[in-house]
Amino acid sequence: MPLLPLEPFVFPNDLLTQPLAEIETVPWWVLHTRPRTEKALARRLLHGHIRFFLPVRKHQWRNKGRLFCSHVPLFPGYVFLQAERDVVGKTLETNFVSRVLAVTISASCTSISAVYTV
Repeated sequence: MPLLPLEPFVFPNDLLTQPLAEIETVPWWVLHTRPRTEKALARRLLHGHIRFFLPVRKHQWRNKGRLFCSHVPLFPGYVFLQAERDVVGKTLETNFVSRVLAVTISASCTSISAVYTV
């Protein structure tokens, strides 16, 4: 399998630098994916112009003297999504998502609760 270059891991590019008031208007979700499908889901979300964040890290290794480099998810099995409930339901149709967790953001704390389980 060929090694792919770094793909977009956040959409839109300013997603993580938005003012707090804007972040609170649209809910955040944690999508628990099926094994090794994080990047495929991210590609689908990007194609659909759906706001997401997939943190990745650079992984380097040597094999027979050659240096290889890939970008792997920082949290394997999870993609972070900012969207309304109906859009979240559509992500279940991709067959990449096994569970959806809702994130509640408030000034005092953040909580996560299971919403959908496949």
